[in-house]
Amino acid sequence: MTAPKADRALSWTAAAAMPFVLVLSLAACGAADSSSGGDRVPSSGTERQLEADEQTEKVSSGILDLIPVKGEVSEPGPGVVPCEGKDREKFFRLLHTWSVTPEAKDRSKLAGAMESLRESLPKHGWEVKSFARDSSRNRNLALVADHDKKKFSVNIVHYAKDDPPKLTVRVITGCYQVPEGEKVDHY
Repeated sequence: MTAPKADRALSWTAAAAMPFVLVLSLAACGAADSSSGGDRVPSSGTERQLEADEQTEKVSSGILDLIPVKGEVSEPGPGVVPCEGKDREKFFRLLHTWSVTPEAKDRSKLAGAMESLRESLPKHGWEVKSFARDSSRNRNLALVADHDKKKFSVNIVHYAKDDPPKLTVRVITGCYQVPEGEKVDHY
């Protein structure tokens, strides 16, 4: 599921386009970082960026393994997004967005895949925060879940009316700080 870093570029605009509920949901993950007055996003501690990137890919792969419908999986790897109100050179979050587009014969199974995820994610440490139709014109089915222990949140949306239909998965971390003497690599 990894693409070269040059292909992983993610603009802040793309990250900001994520549904607002995902950001709010991640705030429920454990204790929020209080170093700046109680941010909404929890601290994920100090971590080298490469290790955080690998952990994010591992969490994404674990979610992919839970999706009971197989198909073409998009390839972008995690991208860096800033921690709001913090030094961009010392603090970072990772956002990994990808999608699953099943073969034509399995497209009707996507709604069932969403129900399956709602049932299986809690068995793997995730707490489902919402499972409902979004407010878009297409009323897409969306699932939001947090993993308090790992400080991750996931937003999975079933785009039933797209051609072809697909599931889009957005995995986002809490706020990491790089070790002393290191700087964030913005990719």
